[in-house]
Amino acid sequence: MGPKTHETACIFCREKNVSFYFIKQNKYGEYPVLRCDACGAAFVWPRPEQGALEEFYRDLNYSNLSYEEVLSSDSNYYPDSVMDANRIISVCKRFSQGRNFLDVGAGFGRFSKSAHENGFKVSACEPNPNAVKVFTQLNVFEPDSCLFDKQYADKYEAAFDVVLLSQVLEHVADPEEMVLNIYNVIKGEGIAAIAVPHFGSLLSRVQGKKDMFISPPEHLNFFSKRGLVILFERCGFKLEYLHTVTKMNKKRFEHHIPFVFLSTVVWASIYGILKTSELFDMGIVINAYFRKIS
Repeated sequence: MGPKTHETACIFCREKNVSFYFIKQNKYGEYPVLRCDACGAAFVWPRPEQGALEEFYRDLNYSNLSYEEVLSSDSNYYPDSVMDANRIISVCKRFSQGRNFLDVGAGFGRFSKSAHENGFKVSACEPNPNAVKVFTQLNVFEPDSCLFDKQYADKYEAAFDVVLLSQVLEHVADPEEMVLNIYNVIKGEGIAAIAVPHFGSLLSRVQGKKDMFISPPEHLNFFSKRGLVILFERCGFKLEYLHTVTKMNKKRFEHHIPFVFLSTVVWASIYGILKTSELFDMGIVINAYFRKIS
């Protein structure tokens, strides 16, 4: 017997080919996950209440890192955040004629720093007070300490040539509303640069229901390439460029596989296999660049 069809339409493509996938259980509760047979994406449904989400983010350990701890934690990633930021910003430069840049959910500020170093006039918004503190130490300017919501989008209507959301859309309760807000703050035929975990990567397929990125209530949206593109097209964008990349946190990876410790050789071998999956567009992270249709 196959998975039960669900009456909820897909929040990305709006098709009704949605079925129950499984219930994700963790220390925060039980979260039903639905999967769309039309676009291949998945999402938590019903959505957690807003109050519960706000409480969760106030308690996240990573939001309490010091400036020194942020710099140290970056060594667990390959490529690290500097390499990742430079790669994305270089593509933004290629597609954008203007230089007004907004970093949404800017976190500790690596992407904003790279954008500034590449000639962009950078603005940023980040609601977490500790992240704002570290951001300011790294960038020597302070981001707007607020959410990127309709009020913010109305205030900065048509103000930016490039809007970046790196590892943000998977967290939000209403991704369509978020994309419409992005549309509103982009001027002319500006660019939205998006990075999200890839639900359809080689790693995701191997892990199945144990996918390390299915981590509600932190992550609520699990994007396929098709689901992400359809969502943006519905909201007034056209795709300019999409590729998948492999960005891994070694410690997080170790936590989700049956090895007690990954030696340098084993880790290099695993990373090499995952890196090769990019040739088949099955990398761990989707990087997509959309142009606003005026």
